[in-house]
Amino acid sequence: MRICLPAFASRRRASAVIHFPVFVFHSLVLLCLAASAAQAQRAARVRPAFEPKLVRRQTVSGIVRFRIVARRDGLPHEFAPIGSGGWAVVVRIDGHLLAARTKLPAIVEWDTRKAGDGIHEVHVAVRNPRGDQEVGVEGAPLIVDNASADTAAEAAQLSQTSLTQQTDVRDVPSDQEALILSPPSAAKVQLLKPRLSRSVKPLATRATALLRSGSRLYIGLPDGGLVFCTPDIGANRGGSVVRLPIPESPVLSLAAGGGRVWWSTEGGRAVYAYTDATHVVTRYDVTATLTTPPPPPLMPDSATDTAPAATAATADADPGQQTAGDAVPVDPPAFVPPSIPVAPAAPPKLTGWVREVVLLRGRVLLIGDSATLRVLDPRTGALTDGTSDRNLLPEGAIPGEGGTARLYAAAGSDSRASALVVSVVPAPLPEATPAPPNESGVETIPVAYSKVPGNSPRWRRYVLRAWRCQGEGDWKLVGTFATDATPERTARLAVAPDALATAEREGLRLLTVRADSAHPLELPYALSPGMPSSTDRVVLGPSGLWWEQRGIVFRADTRTGARDAFLPWNVQGEMGAVLAIAADDKSVWVATTSAGIRRIRPGRPDVSDGYNGYVRARLGSGTLRPQTERGNRVAGAIEAWQGVPYVWGGQSRSGADCSGFVMRMHQVGGVSIPRTSAGMRHASQGKRVRDELRWGDTLVYPGHCAIYIGDGRTAETVGGSRGGSVSHSSIWIRSSVVVRRFLR
Repeated sequence: MRICLPAFASRRRASAVIHFPVFVFHSLVLLCLAASAAQAQRAARVRPAFEPKLVRRQTVSGIVRFRIVARRDGLPHEFAPIGSGGWAVVVRIDGHLLAARTKLPAIVEWDTRKAGDGIHEVHVAVRNPRGDQEVGVEGAPLIVDNASADTAAEAAQLSQTSLTQQTDVRDVPSDQEALILSPPSAAKVQLLKPRLSRSVKPLATRATALLRSGSRLYIGLPDGGLVFCTPDIGANRGGSVVRLPIPESPVLSLAAGGGRVWWSTEGGRAVYAYTDATHVVTRYDVTATLTTPPPPPLMPDSATDTAPAATAATADADPGQQTAGDAVPVDPPAFVPPSIPVAPAAPPKLTGWVREVVLLRGRVLLIGDSATLRVLDPRTGALTDGTSDRNLLPEGAIPGEGGTARLYAAAGSDSRASALVVSVVPAPLPEATPAPPNESGVETIPVAYSKVPGNSPRWRRYVLRAWRCQGEGDWKLVGTFATDATPERTARLAVAPDALATAEREGLRLLTVRADSAHPLELPYALSPGMPSSTDRVVLGPSGLWWEQRGIVFRADTRTGARDAFLPWNVQGEMGAVLAIAADDKSVWVATTSAGIRRIRPGRPDVSDGYNGYVRARLGSGTLRPQTERGNRVAGAIEAWQGVPYVWGGQSRSGADCSGFVMRMHQVGGVSIPRTSAGMRHASQGKRVRDELRWGDTLVYPGHCAIYIGDGRTAETVGGSRGGSVSHSSIWIRSSVVVRRFLR
């Protein structure tokens, strides 16, 4: 700086000499910046678009092929210099990158079967070389409905059958279910010496099953091993790792009690028990035999296979006693069945069958599909049929074989603890007559095959029966009710000792079972607009009813009915898919594919990490109203701007883009914010929200932004440049979100 001061002529000359390279350097930098700005401007003018144009809320299924073209002034161009300088066209599904292309036109394929049914946001945009900004965002929400596509295919197949076959369509087991499953009478018991080690950070483990029992958290591993630890609040203490000598398939279910922890794997062939006192793992081989029943013998058809009576005259008859046209009947020959080759029976094969391990009234239950239930003796490995043990299960809990029944049980590990058993069977035929009420005053419905309703073979009606046992008393039927589900959704049933929850078309339904009432208390939970209805996992605990869908964790307070959503927006990178959840008295534990195990405690957010990586959104109609006078003015402006067409770079009632609309709404509230979504994302003003969403918060996505208006809803430009406008959307399919609070 002293050299730059022009005090003397000589110094001025020296300054000029010294600063000439600096001047040239700055000039080159300015030229480069100008070139980069011009290049960015040219790239921004290239507007990628789908061809044909995406229609908002269009229903798709299977593999969808997008053709991406470049448009200038509304005219499609076959080629655009996107690749120069690192610029690329990106296609995102729900905020996740699907494909990036540097030359247009391009064909991009999307397998909707991997995304799951529901509403998915599809966007195309131009990304800068650094990858921190996307411009020209265009897209639309598409509805993926592979279930209906499969249903239509099944219905079309059914329509080709005869009319008599259509009027008597029944829930007939498939070929796989018709196979005969024969579990062994005793399990092979083998004592294993596991490899015990210490884990410094057990919550960073990738888990496939979780169980919270007492003060311990049990974690099932993908290789069949086990980790258990005593987690502290806000700390990740060390844990013990139990590794099997031979790796197994991922852990499927966990149960703890009596000084042991039990688990089964996805293979279903073995059950393991770890004894805490001796540090020994016992392996119980429960491999079953699967055989194909022999085909029934083919019987002759009387109309075609039986020889008709002969009417020809016999040769030794008296011609004088015959009249014209008379015929002497001849006895038909004895029927000889044709020689039909019979296919040899397929050789039996070994298979697994255990779906869940449950400790019920001090006994170890191995539950499988197709009404398969066995009681395991831990000492001898003997397997006895649990369907006939009336001291263990209530009468009617297993209604019969045939591949149509499922059994669920939940109880404390102690034999005196209360327990609940739920049986799921197909609903009866319409002509079935209910039986008279039993002693508890509950009508029982006879079991029959369910009828396929209408033209939707996948959706069927099932009957759920619940029995409750308090302590060592007898079982009591506490409820019989119906639910609409698919065969896959019957597995998404959560059972606790005093309640059960089902995932249905319209949402979740909770039924609380009390000892002083013969009828359950039903609490349906209606969905917020756009909220995912296909629930993957449901758990019940003292902290409430928890369920998960698309990585979002939902909670319902079983006492007040209040609902919350926890969105994974505070994690660097991606939280990943949810593999397992487990609830305790104050929180829920969530196992993810990328971020390890997270604990969510309602009402206990952290300043820097929110709810352990999640942002809380309270749901319900009460969250739709702003709490300040400034918010009321903004709410009025949002409603007045509904339907304003999308215009790139616009910020008025004649047309606006996403950031222009958000900026103008804040101006109505008397707040000045940056013009672009990238500027909002990195703005110095405005609080970065990590704990709970509030009405009026700004949600910044990659290349897009919106205003949160409560109950999971947003106000934003929807639909992109072609036919888009200011409207309402939701938060359920968004990722990589930064929440800014400019309105206070």
